[in-house]
Amino acid sequence: MLPTKTTAEFVTTTLGTIVDGSDDWQQTNIEFQWATSCPSGCLGDTTGTCLNGGTCVDEVDSFLCNCLEDYDGLICENWIEPTFSTGSATPIVSEISTVNLESGEAFTTFQLFLSLSSAEANVHSLYAFPDSPAMTFPAAFQTALGGDIGVTPVIAEFDAYDSYLTIGNSSQGLTAVGTDFPSWSTDDIAVTDGGLFFPDPSNAPSGVVLIAQLTVPCDSTFMARVNAQGLNADQSVNAAWRQENIEFSFTSGLCCADACFRNATDVSASVTSIPVSQYPAVNSFVAVDIYLHLSDGEQSVTNVSVNTDVSDAVVAVPDEFIALPDVLVATVEIPTSRYEYGSVVELTIAAEGTSVYEFVGSGLDWQQQIVVDVTMPQAAGCPFDCRDNNGGSSALGWDGQILLSDLLALLSQYGTCFDPSDTESSNCHAEGWVGYPYDGSPDNGDGTYGDGVVNVHDLLDVLGNYHRDYIEFPCVFPPPPPAPAPEPAPACEDNNALVSSFQPFLSNSGGLDCATIIGPPTIWTCDYDTAGTVCNGPPATGPLGSCPDIAGPLSTYCPLTCGAC
Repeated sequence: MLPTKTTAEFVTTTLGTIVDGSDDWQQTNIEFQWATSCPSGCLGDTTGTCLNGGTCVDEVDSFLCNCLEDYDGLICENWIEPTFSTGSATPIVSEISTVNLESGEAFTTFQLFLSLSSAEANVHSLYAFPDSPAMTFPAAFQTALGGDIGVTPVIAEFDAYDSYLTIGNSSQGLTAVGTDFPSWSTDDIAVTDGGLFFPDPSNAPSGVVLIAQLTVPCDSTFMARVNAQGLNADQSVNAAWRQENIEFSFTSGLCCADACFRNATDVSASVTSIPVSQYPAVNSFVAVDIYLHLSDGEQSVTNVSVNTDVSDAVVAVPDEFIALPDVLVATVEIPTSRYEYGSVVELTIAAEGTSVYEFVGSGLDWQQQIVVDVTMPQAAGCPFDCRDNNGGSSALGWDGQILLSDLLALLSQYGTCFDPSDTESSNCHAEGWVGYPYDGSPDNGDGTYGDGVVNVHDLLDVLGNYHRDYIEFPCVFPPPPPAPAPEPAPACEDNNALVSSFQPFLSNSGGLDCATIIGPPTIWTCDYDTAGTVCNGPPATGPLGSCPDIAGPLSTYCPLTCGAC
């Protein structure tokens, strides 16, 4: 019998007429009763009868359970297994820093990311079930106050290097089950039934999502695996995506206990070059400024060296470097007499510096070697041809003519000088000195021009040569004075030190003396002319040495052996 919920009673008096019409009839206290009923199991409780969050609804002589989305059945007892699309998130590993920790050991910190595709709206869970692949992570450094789940706040000295699992950069709203790792600092961990998730999937992060930070020992290779789930951008077919067995592989480099370097790859270099001439003009050179362009990971430059195969190049490196994204790290002066216009000089830059992420140990923490090519610009040409109107294309120098542009260029440098202490001009200032061809007066008669100051004499010479066409009438420079001849060897003593310097026929023949060279067996004779091809060695043996200080017959340097005394 259905349980009674309410009972109603109705009492009335009825009057009528007997059928045969003889008399009227009357009956009083006629009673009517009825009952309303609820379906069996509802019992007035709309949530207690239906399972898994379903709601009970009264119907006539029955009941109905309104089930949640993932359940069906008479009382919502059946779970409907959802369908998922297959995710296509890309694993990304980023090396953050190399650090010496409290123990003195060197560690490298990595961050692991999932880069979602356009089909994936977010990632709200990292999971492992008994019937799914396990999530695995290598043993990793743990700070005393840091936790296993969520980004560790930086309070103590090493908190920035704590290892943790997370979904995104904020731990707010993140829930974890089955992820207690008491020995993570020494043992690899595996999650087989648990994970991290956001109870409200719509609040989960999207794009490139941080899922772990791991600080691991140097000089090793590591592997991590996760399973991930999130919402789809288009939920018309499947509301969610899943991707299992996502693998991260990363290797920490070699480290040392006192000073660890991160080999940077994202620092670039650029050069600017201008032709400059000091007084006298024959000492013209190209001044090459070298700039390093730092990325977001590098904070500053602390040490720079520049190597080049130009033997007489002058390299100037500042004592300190300004901490800017574009840092002037060196100036190299390359003599223009050594290279033709358009030729290429190679410079190798070795740089070190500090990273944005603090290096706890001692020493510097990034280094990189960069090779840049310098194309030699057009050198200065004739006197007072100051203005480059043709992009340095003229073989004479600039544009080959003295015009108004040259006059204006010289006026812009008026009063500049090479060394204010050596000039009588009270208006001279050395800042911005460019020298020849602005300083073209006087002609010193030895292949040089100028006196170290741009003054009225230069201005008058420009006006005197106005409209001069060097293309039609080239300027002629006197040849430079000849190099001084080497000092002659002593008259009656073999100069074995000079002779042994060019090692003519043995690659390891340092210390050869005249007697060994001249014989027996005879390699060269006493009258062999060293001013010819001797620097390249005998033809049969090839270039095994050099003789920069020797010129003339061997008897000049080996008179005792050659009997020339």
